[in-house]
Amino acid sequence: MWKAIKDDKGRTYYYDTVNKKSQWEKPAELAKPVTTSPTDQEPVLPKDWRSAKTKEGKVYYYNVQTKKSQWDIPKETEPKVQPTVTPKQHAATTGVKKEVFIEGDSQFGNKSALLTVRTASKEDAEPQFIAMLQQNNVDATWSFSRIMNELGTKDPRYWLVDNDPLWKQQMFNKYLDNRTEEQLLKEHSEINKFQEAFKEMLKGKSLEVNYSTSWNDAKRLISDEPIYSHSVVSELEKKRCYDEYILELRKENEQEHHKLKEQALIELRDYLKSVIHVEQDDMPMSWQNLCNQYLFDKNKRYMANQHFSILTHEDVLKEYINLVQQIDARIIQDLQQGEKENYSRDRYARDNFKKLLKEGIPNLVVRATTKWSDIYPLIKGESAFLNIVGRRGSNPIDLFLDLVEEKYVIVCGLRSIGQQVLIDASFEWLAQNDKNTSAITNILRQNVQFDSVDDTDLEIVVKEIIKAREDMLEEQRAEELYLERQVKHRFKEMLTKHYTRAHTTPATKWEESQHLFKDTPEYLQLKDDQVGEAIYNEVCQTLRDQKENPHTADPHTRGTKRPLQPTIALDY
Repeated sequence: MWKAIKDDKGRTYYYDTVNKKSQWEKPAELAKPVTTSPTDQEPVLPKDWRSAKTKEGKVYYYNVQTKKSQWDIPKETEPKVQPTVTPKQHAATTGVKKEVFIEGDSQFGNKSALLTVRTASKEDAEPQFIAMLQQNNVDATWSFSRIMNELGTKDPRYWLVDNDPLWKQQMFNKYLDNRTEEQLLKEHSEINKFQEAFKEMLKGKSLEVNYSTSWNDAKRLISDEPIYSHSVVSELEKKRCYDEYILELRKENEQEHHKLKEQALIELRDYLKSVIHVEQDDMPMSWQNLCNQYLFDKNKRYMANQHFSILTHEDVLKEYINLVQQIDARIIQDLQQGEKENYSRDRYARDNFKKLLKEGIPNLVVRATTKWSDIYPLIKGESAFLNIVGRRGSNPIDLFLDLVEEKYVIVCGLRSIGQQVLIDASFEWLAQNDKNTSAITNILRQNVQFDSVDDTDLEIVVKEIIKAREDMLEEQRAEELYLERQVKHRFKEMLTKHYTRAHTTPATKWEESQHLFKDTPEYLQLKDDQVGEAIYNEVCQTLRDQKENPHTADPHTRGTKRPLQPTIALDY
């Protein structure tokens, strides 16, 4: 089935949807006998005259040399006789480019090669068509319409296959696919040249086209520019080139904005420092006071600086915060430096005072038994003492007590050595401490371990040895007394439980009841019989008192609960 189709130039060609073929000539199936009447005959115009139609379809005539036009047919014209075309005659001429010579118009015959081209098969026409494209430097920037307009009007090889524009389109695509690397580089260079020229054109319209102009708006502004309207570069490539140009503009604008903002921030820092003007110990001005007096529209000096107009309130606040943080950091650094210096001075003062305690007190050596009251009158006027008073850290008394404790630790060590020396010498303690002191001193002085100990420290060591023995004896006596009380208590408990459970009355005398308890562990642990008798008499007296006064309960026999009164009525 044949269909009539128009190309982009308005020319009609015919396409067979079944066999996938196309041709310029009208197929026989669509052709009808044409009878030409005298009124339909096209007049033969004199030389240099042409006919044309207006938009309304009205025919007029013009001379290509004199540029003269008129409505009437030029004189000396004759009707152009066209023969009647039948389908058979039309089909017989298919495949051959016809030469039309009018018998009466042979003097105007056109001998152009385009009108005498003989067709060829597609296989034979393909290399010639490709060669035509190569010789005319066709590249990817060409459109197929440009090939038809430029090559179809001057190169006969375009018409070797006259009835198949789709084949020509396929050959064009095949040519593009098989281009060499050199051709691709050349085309790429051509595209680069277009991009450079296109961007230069856009730069010339910098007043109309800026980084915020859309592509649709830009097309209206550059529609009359030859590089845009006459270029065969695709619309997509033009838009891509435009987008690159806009991106460059935006980057330049951002860089310029960043540069101006950096300059404004530098000037703002200097301005804030001059306004705040923090002294060594002063605190910076608050943000509220700064805004009310020195910033934005509240201050003429601030508004006079044109660079500040690019800054936002947030930018100014950040710079203020940074400045305050710098001031805080400087104050903290000064405090830390002062603390470091004070610490060094404090440590130096403590070292000097320790040296005074160890070596500098005239006529006094600090020992394990020395008291603060002993040295204070001697050091209260010393510079080492006065320099440490009021400083942080250990005070003079703390340092003195530390030294005394060190001395006492040494004495304790010597005491342990002295005790072992006495054990080795089988020393026997006497009742009189003064005799013990003299004897111990003589023994220790003869021992080589005490050769470096002076008499004063040796005396302190001896006193510590005697004191340690007295403390030990005191602990032994206390323990013996505790054990004795426990024995008495257990014997008393045993007697009380015996008579309470047996419900018997104890004998009046201890001798009468002694035989009952003499073999018990509680009695055997007693120190002597007199202690047992005293405890027995005490228990007997307690039992008699309870019998005479039953309301008085013995602590050992009283119940754990208080009895209820008989008048209380229980409700359970």
